[in-house]
Amino acid sequence: MESIYEDIHILQEFVTLHGVTLSVHVYEVDGMLIDTGAKSIAPHVQAFVDRYRPEQAFITHMHEDHYGMAGWLQREKEIPIYIHPMSVEAAAFPPVLPRYRELFWGNPEPFHPLPLQPVHETNHHRFQIVETPGHAPDHAVLYDAEHGWLFSGDLFLGPKIKICIRGESMPTLIDSLRKVLALDFDTLFCAHAGVVPDGKQRLRQKLNHLEEIKAIIAERRRQGWNLREITRSLFPKRPPIYHLSHGEWSPIHIVQSFFHQCSPENSF
Repeated sequence: MESIYEDIHILQEFVTLHGVTLSVHVYEVDGMLIDTGAKSIAPHVQAFVDRYRPEQAFITHMHEDHYGMAGWLQREKEIPIYIHPMSVEAAAFPPVLPRYRELFWGNPEPFHPLPLQPVHETNHHRFQIVETPGHAPDHAVLYDAEHGWLFSGDLFLGPKIKICIRGESMPTLIDSLRKVLALDFDTLFCAHAGVVPDGKQRLRQKLNHLEEIKAIIAERRRQGWNLREITRSLFPKRPPIYHLSHGEWSPIHIVQSFFHQCSPENSF
């Protein structure tokens, strides 16, 4: 499904596996593709690219739903692809995915990107590149100050967090949210939630939510609660992706990522 927001072209597709449905968005603005989508939606991405003919691509981070079509794009369209410098070499050696992720998103092909610079320009836009680790170490977003736009990758996803993938750092994500909230923007373009007109307000809600969780974990840790007790109290339900992923997606990772900051002797 395609749509247009101002001069931004948007591709939205849905992927379903064993009752779990996720949406993914690919954006094209002024000749630049922002994320490439997954191999599992290849025909839609290919048609989108053929229609708008981007001259370059930007990858927000190295997760397969964001860079899965980069290999095809580079091979067939011969355009430059940019990613965080720490992932330039890794892009040539895509990891072996867990089976559920392989079925959900498909296995990416190798590609050879160029490293991002602090400022990235298209013909008519000037984007500031903001490093925003937390969800992934190499995560970066694009900020267009003139238009008040933030292309946020997976920084937002939603105002509340109930589950995360193993390896995410909630304290680091909090720092990234604070950094981005210092910018002047209105509209947020999320890779999964789509266009969020009140994006800055919604990001602030997410920051407040994480800080509330952080404070609760610190207090319960001081009271002697263990990791699983705190997790069960904060997140009593397990979303379907918990079972599908065999725990790679789990609320326990949220709690665990705060634990190193909140030993009984320390406070936040």
